[in-house]
Amino acid sequence: ISIGFGKDAKDVEDPLKLIHIPFLGKQLVLPNDERRKRVQRNTSDVHFITLGYTHYHYYRHLFELYGGRPWNDIEKMLDWGCGCGRVSQFFIRSLKAGKVVGVDIDKDNIKWCQDNLTGGVFEPSELYPPLQFGDNSFDFVVATSVFTHLERAAMTQWLAELSRVLKPNGIAALTVNTNCTPAWRS
Repeated sequence: ISIGFGKDAKDVEDPLKLIHIPFLGKQLVLPNDERRKRVQRNTSDVHFITLGYTHYHYYRHLFELYGGRPWNDIEKMLDWGCGCGRVSQFFIRSLKAGKVVGVDIDKDNIKWCQDNLTGGVFEPSELYPPLQFGDNSFDFVVATSVFTHLERAAMTQWLAELSRVLKPNGIAALTVNTNCTPAWRS
């Protein structure tokens, strides 16, 4: 990704024109401000796109590095806590249809993903396990800052559940936002 805002981003009429994401081909689908705010606490298009792409790129690198195989070898991946598809839509664009599954407790965002992000499978989830998937269903599981918002007891349950749905030798990449006070620290 290349971002060239110059001295001051406010001087640029449309900063999205300065972002180069090579494989996109067609326009990204942007959810409305309310949905984005629930996922990232602001409504910035630039923030939504660049952070989504950055996470995608990071996860892809982790899979290839620790999985020891190319990204396109993913048979099925889970974006646990996908929200309104900020990262999922990059996964969908880089993998064959049906390989990306997204779940979230936000049923409104899941409905939006179902209606707007073709090529992925999106299902609502409950606050506590279990997920509706069988054992060993996914060779890659990602969770972008979901654990930031969980109490310690829920974290333990979800770690066990994500381990259950992860294939043997699968990879899980789970991030925590350290710029806020996570629920498990309180």
